[in-house]
Amino acid sequence: MSKINLLIIDSFSGLGGEEEVAFYLYKYLPRDVFNVRIMAESSAKYFQKNRPIDNEFIDHKVRGRFDFRSMLSFRKIIETLNIDIIHIHGYSAGFFVRLACIGMRKCKIVWTMHLNINDVNMNPLKKKLRVVIENLINNSLLTTNMIVCVANNAKKNLINRGVRRIPIRVIYNGIDIEFFKDVALEKKNSKCLRLGFISRLTEQKNIPLLLEATRKLLKQDKLDIHLIICGDGEMTDFIQNYIKSYDLKESIDFRGFQKDVRQIFREIDVLILPSLYECFPMIILEAMACKVPVIASNVNGIPEAVINNENGYLFESGSAEELSVKIKCYYFDRTLLETHGAAGFKLVNEKFTKEKMLENHINLYKEIIKR
Repeated sequence: MSKINLLIIDSFSGLGGEEEVAFYLYKYLPRDVFNVRIMAESSAKYFQKNRPIDNEFIDHKVRGRFDFRSMLSFRKIIETLNIDIIHIHGYSAGFFVRLACIGMRKCKIVWTMHLNINDVNMNPLKKKLRVVIENLINNSLLTTNMIVCVANNAKKNLINRGVRRIPIRVIYNGIDIEFFKDVALEKKNSKCLRLGFISRLTEQKNIPLLLEATRKLLKQDKLDIHLIICGDGEMTDFIQNYIKSYDLKESIDFRGFQKDVRQIFREIDVLILPSLYECFPMIILEAMACKVPVIASNVNGIPEAVINNENGYLFESGSAEELSVKIKCYYFDRTLLETHGAAGFKLVNEKFTKEKMLENHINLYKEIIKR
């Protein structure tokens, strides 16, 4: 059997889970089965962290979703390379590529949805228009052959929106367990309960709620806790001003972006993710691989990884009071850190490894090429 010509496309504009998944597939798909190429702009932010091999990389610039000249040049690339499968990640690339590929029947199109557009905070009319357009694309065999969701919650959402003509497959994100092995072996003993937040510093992540809960536990309840915040983004100034305004610099440590989060996991007892919405965040899986329990908001796909009172705690995303209560559970019963950490470590090894993620994608590609 001849090799499958596969093209992976993402904007690679950030440093999040979407980019990690797309690049991992590119890097580790077996070259004896696939001819793999990856497409994006060479200036993409993610490529400052990881670079593809030159002869497998296609630099393609797009100026807006309706850049028809770029669409034509894209179609020529697909025809010249005789691409069998295009796997697109994310919204911006998904919209552009699927429109550009209308009528190219030889090429199979797979789109992975890493974020639910219904959850995004934007102008209501603009959001409604985007949902209508996306539903049209998602229901057309002219533009999509398979949709991959990273959580069952995301699949359910698409079906509820009327996406029924195109097959939907759930493939969970996976992480490199071996990369975090040394962290998981380390023991932590400290009177102070050390909390951690590791993510992009955006409105979505609901950071003011975390700061409010932390301040209450420090100032009112007089608990011995310490919070480390890692990341960069639009909320940076807000965080720094909050710490200064409430005189919290001794108790809240703002570290900025961290290229290697393993050192942070060595320092913290609990990871907190208070997001307003998430599809299926990788940072939760990384915490579990380090035997660090998680307190996270009960939204979207998070409950598929964080099992309440088993490997962490869930709380309602708008309640600083409930978040405080969950933090107190670990503060007053430190044995839970070990039991919940061990349960998370077991779960991530059973369900959320990169090997499983890779195997599921290989099976999907082999299945779709036969159709």
